[in-house]
Amino acid sequence: MPEMKKTDRFNHLISFTHAARFGSFSAAAEALDLTPAAVSKNVALLEQALNVRLFNRTTRSLSLTEEGQVFYAESKKALALLEEAVNQITLAESQEIAGNVRISMPNVVGRNLVFPLLKSFNEDYPKIHLELDFDNKAIDFVKAGFDFVLRVGESSEGSLVARHIGMIQTCLVASPAYLKSQGVPKNMADLPQHQLLMTRLPNGKLQPWTFNEQGDNVHFLHAQPHLVLTDAEMQTQAAVQGFGITQLPVYLALPYLQNGELVTILNDSYQPLKLSLNILFPHRTLLAQRVRTTMDYLLEQLKQHEGLRMTQEELKAFSFK
Repeated sequence: MPEMKKTDRFNHLISFTHAARFGSFSAAAEALDLTPAAVSKNVALLEQALNVRLFNRTTRSLSLTEEGQVFYAESKKALALLEEAVNQITLAESQEIAGNVRISMPNVVGRNLVFPLLKSFNEDYPKIHLELDFDNKAIDFVKAGFDFVLRVGESSEGSLVARHIGMIQTCLVASPAYLKSQGVPKNMADLPQHQLLMTRLPNGKLQPWTFNEQGDNVHFLHAQPHLVLTDAEMQTQAAVQGFGITQLPVYLALPYLQNGELVTILNDSYQPLKLSLNILFPHRTLLAQRVRTTMDYLLEQLKQHEGLRMTQEELKAFSFK
């Protein structure tokens, strides 16, 4: 590729994208305040540098070649990113941050971790309008038009950037009344003999209780449940009302542990499987200020959530006495 100054390369690219957009060197020249000859020369120099023909030219028409179509699509993306960068840099500090932000997250995370933050967020950023999707289904969130998502577990998508919020761990809980009536399990092997509250997955299968054994081997407890629910909040309420023992995320159980309606069991033998809670957004995406502000706010607030920071040792304070 012939050597080309970066400023020349940029000017040639601008001429090319305008010519492609308007389908005419003359129209592109008028928009850029150049002569048609200058636009044509810039495009020709760009083609020479790339060693590929970008336009089919006739005396009456100008159309993109197949290579030109690909290059135009990528050029538009690059210029859009550049424009967004300039807008962010030049945005006055006093200017209010405004606009729409769409976020997807699991139902239980949204209801119990994010929703309680909305009032204070709205007070700080009244011009940012949020659209929150609480759904457990796996989706292509970029295609669905979301700015970012909250997800539990590590992402296998190399095209996504992850910002770590905290670790979700579970605990085994029951009401004091249930344990007084049915007794306290002495070890994990006793659990199938108790009334267990479990959830059913969208695929129709029961969700096994997941925990670590010695050596960090993942273990799954499959047992006959006493009560099956599809909603984590209802599962929590069933435990509070004395229906049996259940496995809950610490952040969901914590308010009931603190008021004494639930207590933890098997704190010495139960080793929870810890899962990472992350904010995910597309790699190489330049975030609008309203999106970055919302993301930073959630990250800062959720990192302080007691339910995402509590250790197993601290949970022992809520064990059944």
